[in-house]
Amino acid sequence: MLEPPLNPQQRANVDSTQGYRVPTAPLTNLNQPNRWKCWVAVNGVACIGAIILFPIIGIMAIFIQNMHRLIFDQLASDNHLFFILGLGIMATLTAIPVAMIQHTAFGAAIPRRPWVVKSALTAGLLLPTSIFLAQFSLQSLNQHYGFTLIISLLIVFSITSFGTALIQGLEIQAVVEYPLDWVWISSLTWSSMSILLGSLLLALVVLL
Repeated sequence: MLEPPLNPQQRANVDSTQGYRVPTAPLTNLNQPNRWKCWVAVNGVACIGAIILFPIIGIMAIFIQNMHRLIFDQLASDNHLFFILGLGIMATLTAIPVAMIQHTAFGAAIPRRPWVVKSALTAGLLLPTSIFLAQFSLQSLNQHYGFTLIISLLIVFSITSFGTALIQGLEIQAVVEYPLDWVWISSLTWSSMSILLGSLLLALVVLL
């Protein structure tokens, strides 16, 4: 059975926009003004994790070296860069869980695997380089041990964190406004933590 045609008033009611809802996109914290608080907290936790994990990996490396002393002694005698290579591997292994912690600041907005891989490889390259630069820069200075310790940590943490944050900034630039904010916040957080770490180590040396 055919329905009767609508009169003009009924047609106007049907075509009315009342009740129509415009779909809204979910809010994200990636571009909120207070995002820096989350970024500082994430980098602080990541830095503490690195400070704890790196010595543990170093102890494990020494244990493995003692178990296979002949092999490692032969490698060390044949290649003067063996120690630097070992530091790079330790830094890479440390940076994997550290990068996972940092990735929580962005969640599903950033693919995790490229973030972790690029961050770990960058840290593995920059840590030995920064240690060499710190030793080269401070070897001619006849300063107090505490000053040398704090400045060395500051150089190592600053170079490694800044370079790694630059690579991470390239990963987030598609979804984050002003990705350089992440670079500066990450670098400053890690640099500040290095000064705190150096001060604590110096205090322990004095007390002991």
